[in-house]
Amino acid sequence: MSTILPTGMKLELPETGDEGSVWFPVLERNIVKTNDHTHNGTDSAKVLSTSITAVTQSISSAGWTNQTNGVWEQELTLNNANYADVAIIVKNAAGTQLHLDIKAGSSGNKYKVYSNDNSLNATAHILV
Repeated sequence: MSTILPTGMKLELPETGDEGSVWFPVLERNIVKTNDHTHNGTDSAKVLSTSITAVTQSISSAGWTNQTNGVWEQELTLNNANYADVAIIVKNAAGTQLHLDIKAGSSGNKYKVYSNDNSLNATAHILV
């Protein structure tokens, strides 16, 4: 008798002492499930947002440079990632999301954050 594993593709696990008449059909079913598994979100376990850990980066009030019309800019560098491949959310110290303008920086691994408050200290949460 086999048991179905509770996570992922729900593969089967033969029990200790099972003979070939159990092992080989289980092996065949597991091979078919693995072969047909496409990671398309319908035949695999979904990744929950609570399972994703964001990389954080401080946005310090000391780093703002003055632009025009009361807009302040800060350019930050991503470690081991490119701006085009990540999502960035900025939050204040209380954890409230700030809807700041975020654009590509001077190179692929840099991004710019814009604010109208040059005393703002915040944290960028980068989803890689």
